[in-house]
Amino acid sequence: TALQTADSDTLYRRFFTSRPKISDDTIAYLAEVDYRRRLALVAFASDGPIALARYEAETDPLEAEIAFVVSPDWRGLGIAQFLGQMLLDEAEANGMHRMIAYYLSTNDGAAGLLTRLGFVPDENEHGVTTAHRSLTGAE
Repeated sequence: TALQTADSDTLYRRFFTSRPKISDDTIAYLAEVDYRRRLALVAFASDGPIALARYEAETDPLEAEIAFVVSPDWRGLGIAQFLGQMLLDEAEANGMHRMIAYYLSTNDGAAGLLTRLGFVPDENEHGVTTAHRSLTGAE
Protein backbone atom coordinates (compact mmCIF):
# COMPACT_ATOMS: atom_id res chain seq x y z
CA THR A 1 0.00 0.00 0.00
CA ALA A 2 1.00 3.67 -0.14
CA LEU A 3 1.73 3.61 3.59
CA GLN A 4 3.92 0.52 3.44
CA THR A 5 6.14 2.10 0.78
CA ALA A 6 6.11 5.63 2.22
CA ASP A 7 9.39 7.28 3.19
CA SER A 8 10.13 8.49 6.73
CA ASP A 9 9.26 12.13 5.95
CA THR A 10 5.87 11.17 4.53
CA LEU A 11 5.04 9.06 7.57
CA TYR A 12 6.23 11.80 9.92
CA ARG A 13 3.97 14.35 8.22
CA ARG A 14 0.99 11.99 8.46
CA PHE A 15 1.47 10.40 11.91
CA PHE A 16 3.60 13.09 13.66
CA THR A 17 6.25 10.59 14.71
CA SER A 18 9.58 9.67 13.16
CA ARG A 19 8.94 6.16 11.86
CA PRO A 20 5.72 4.60 13.06
CA LYS A 21 5.37 0.87 12.75
CA ILE A 22 2.65 0.35 10.19
CA SER A 23 1.41 -3.08 11.21
CA ASP A 24 -0.73 -5.36 9.10
CA ASP A 25 -3.57 -4.69 11.57
CA THR A 26 -3.21 -0.93 11.01
CA ILE A 27 -3.23 -1.38 7.24
CA ALA A 28 -6.31 -3.61 7.50
CA TYR A 29 -8.07 -1.05 9.73
CA LEU A 30 -7.28 1.84 7.38
CA ALA A 31 -8.48 -0.17 4.39
CA GLU A 32 -11.77 -1.18 6.03
CA VAL A 33 -14.52 1.24 5.02
CA ASP A 34 -18.28 1.38 5.43
CA TYR A 35 -18.78 4.09 2.76
CA ARG A 36 -20.61 6.34 5.21
CA ARG A 37 -18.71 6.94 8.45
CA ARG A 38 -15.38 5.74 7.04
CA LEU A 39 -14.30 6.16 3.43
CA ALA A 40 -10.91 5.87 1.74
CA LEU A 41 -9.82 6.73 -1.79
CA VAL A 42 -6.56 5.54 -3.32
CA ALA A 43 -4.82 6.91 -6.42
CA PHE A 44 -2.71 4.49 -8.44
CA ALA A 45 0.05 4.89 -11.00
CA SER A 46 1.25 2.08 -13.25
CA ASP A 47 3.61 0.80 -10.56
CA GLY A 48 1.21 0.91 -7.61
CA PRO A 49 -0.52 3.23 -5.11
CA ILE A 50 0.70 6.82 -4.96
CA ALA A 51 -1.82 8.54 -2.68
CA LEU A 52 -4.37 7.78 0.00
CA ALA A 53 -7.09 10.10 1.29
CA ARG A 54 -9.64 9.09 3.88
CA TYR A 55 -12.18 10.39 6.32
CA GLU A 56 -13.51 8.82 9.47
CA ALA A 57 -16.21 9.80 11.94
CA GLU A 58 -15.36 8.62 15.43
CA THR A 59 -17.38 9.87 18.40
CA ASP A 60 -19.57 12.47 16.67
CA PRO A 61 -21.45 10.88 13.76
CA LEU A 62 -21.77 14.28 12.05
CA GLU A 63 -18.05 15.18 12.19
CA ALA A 64 -15.21 13.34 10.46
CA GLU A 65 -11.45 13.68 10.37
CA ILE A 66 -9.85 13.88 6.94
CA ALA A 67 -6.25 12.85 6.24
CA PHE A 68 -3.93 12.43 3.26
CA VAL A 69 -0.73 10.64 2.30
CA VAL A 70 0.93 11.31 -1.06
CA SER A 71 4.17 9.73 -2.25
CA PRO A 72 6.92 12.38 -2.53
CA ASP A 73 7.34 12.04 -6.31
CA TRP A 74 3.66 12.78 -6.80
CA ARG A 75 3.26 15.82 -4.52
CA GLY A 76 2.29 19.20 -5.93
CA LEU A 77 0.30 17.77 -8.83
CA GLY A 78 -3.18 18.26 -7.36
CA ILE A 79 -3.80 14.60 -6.52
CA ALA A 80 -4.57 15.25 -2.85
CA GLN A 81 -6.84 18.16 -3.75
CA PHE A 82 -8.73 16.01 -6.25
CA LEU A 83 -9.13 13.14 -3.76
CA GLY A 84 -9.97 15.60 -0.97
CA GLN A 85 -12.76 17.24 -2.95
CA MET A 86 -14.19 13.82 -3.75
CA LEU A 87 -14.12 12.93 -0.04
CA LEU A 88 -15.79 16.21 0.94
CA ASP A 89 -18.55 15.63 -1.61
CA GLU A 90 -19.11 12.09 -0.34
CA ALA A 91 -19.02 13.18 3.32
CA GLU A 92 -21.69 15.77 2.64
CA ALA A 93 -23.82 13.28 0.71
CA ASN A 94 -23.47 10.92 3.68
CA GLY A 95 -24.81 13.50 6.12
CA MET A 96 -21.59 14.82 7.64
CA HIS A 97 -21.80 18.42 8.83
CA ARG A 98 -18.20 19.21 9.70
CA MET A 99 -14.75 18.00 8.68
CA ILE A 100 -11.64 18.38 10.80
CA ALA A 101 -7.96 17.97 9.95
CA TYR A 102 -4.78 17.88 12.00
CA TYR A 103 -1.38 18.70 10.53
CA LEU A 104 2.08 19.66 11.65
CA SER A 105 2.29 23.44 11.80
CA THR A 106 5.51 23.26 9.75
CA ASN A 107 3.79 21.33 6.94
CA ASP A 108 3.16 24.12 4.45
CA GLY A 109 1.90 21.65 1.84
CA ALA A 110 -0.88 20.42 4.12
CA ALA A 111 -1.76 23.97 5.15
CA GLY A 112 -2.05 25.05 1.51
CA LEU A 113 -4.04 21.98 0.51
CA LEU A 114 -6.53 22.40 3.33
CA THR A 115 -6.92 26.12 2.60
CA ARG A 116 -7.67 25.32 -1.05
CA LEU A 117 -10.27 22.81 0.15
CA GLY A 118 -11.95 25.49 2.28
CA PHE A 119 -10.62 24.54 5.72
CA VAL A 120 -10.00 27.25 8.33
CA PRO A 121 -7.26 26.84 10.96
CA ASP A 122 -8.69 26.79 14.50
CA GLU A 123 -5.80 26.38 16.87
CA ASN A 124 -2.15 25.47 17.08
CA GLU A 125 -1.13 23.37 20.04
CA HIS A 126 2.29 21.81 20.54
CA GLY A 127 3.15 22.23 16.85
CA VAL A 128 -0.05 20.64 15.55
CA THR A 129 -2.64 22.80 13.81
CA THR A 130 -6.33 21.90 13.84
CA ALA A 131 -8.44 23.09 10.92
CA HIS A 132 -12.13 22.66 10.20
CA ARG A 133 -14.61 23.05 7.40
CA SER A 134 -18.39 23.12 7.56
CA LEU A 135 -20.09 21.31 4.73
CA THR A 136 -22.77 23.01 2.60
CA GLY A 137 -26.17 22.98 4.20
CA ALA A 138 -24.74 22.24 7.64
CA GLU A 139 -24.90 24.53 10.66
